[in-house]
Amino acid sequence: MCTAPGAVTWSQLSVTRQTQVEPGSCLQRLMGSVKTGVILKDVSLEVNGGEVLAILGSKGSGKRALLEVISRRAQGPTRGQIILNGAPMSLRLFQQSCGYVTHKCDLLPGLNVEQTLYYAAQLTIGSQVSRYMKRSRVKQVMADLALSQVANRSTDDITQSEYRRLMIGAQLVRDPGEFPN
Repeated sequence: MCTAPGAVTWSQLSVTRQTQVEPGSCLQRLMGSVKTGVILKDVSLEVNGGEVLAILGSKGSGKRALLEVISRRAQGPTRGQIILNGAPMSLRLFQQSCGYVTHKCDLLPGLNVEQTLYYAAQLTIGSQVSRYMKRSRVKQVMADLALSQVANRSTDDITQSEYRRLMIGAQLVRDPGEFPN
């Protein structure tokens, strides 16, 4: 999710997966066959400010590969260009303007939902923003994501749906337009 206003453009993104797993090796027997080759080829699109983009497709269609290229997490050869508000999107610009939520994220043990979001706020919102403002932002995100009723519950004791919303909240707690680094 990118929260910066303006346009995001992807031009001719391509990803190739290469593997260093030797045939017949122990690792190859554990992993099974690892396909190599082109995963994405010349994907181009533009998303303007205020628009919502959903990436849909069947298993193996390249959804994750596309998101990994956009988030600068892709491994292996990639090519193409990503432009955010007229500037090439570097890893730093992505981190300042966008969030990325994976299927499974590790949480700090012993924290409750509110503490987890506050910790995320402490890490991502600049020190020039007061504790009061950070706590207010945490409360707002919890309300927006229907997490207020589980604010004091341990992250070990929340449902899968609440867990997913918590992971999204950890990214949303810092609104780049409101709290620049």
